[in-house]
Amino acid sequence: MGAKVCMLIYLDDPTAYALAQSPTLNGPATDTLVNKLFPHTHLSQVGMGNLAASNPTKGAIYAACFGGLSIVAAEEFGGDHPSKLTQHFLTPGNEQQVVLLAMHSVVDWFAYAYWQRGRLVRALSLAPD
Repeated sequence: MGAKVCMLIYLDDPTAYALAQSPTLNGPATDTLVNKLFPHTHLSQVGMGNLAASNPTKGAIYAACFGGLSIVAAEEFGGDHPSKLTQHFLTPGNEQQVVLLAMHSVVDWFAYAYWQRGRLVRALSLAPD
């Protein structure tokens, strides 16, 4: 079975600073973000969870907004070429930084990308094949 991850992280401040503030979940902001990212998808909230579930099943989206830090996990972020992520996912708000993390341990694949102010700074996708 292995481990899988496919998420985008939106940041106003560096992650360590944002998490050190012990942020609380902003439910309305989370709903707004998900509706903005997936405007043509019928969405319904199914409950609360944690980041241990960072690879949603088909059709599911996991999201949380904590002030200057937002995390969204969706299968749309698990492509082989992170630099080709749809621009629509990179500009949901005024965030200064966007980070994509994607990984599938069974096939030894990992991808990462980092955008600052909407400009791709770094992208990497690795697999043994």
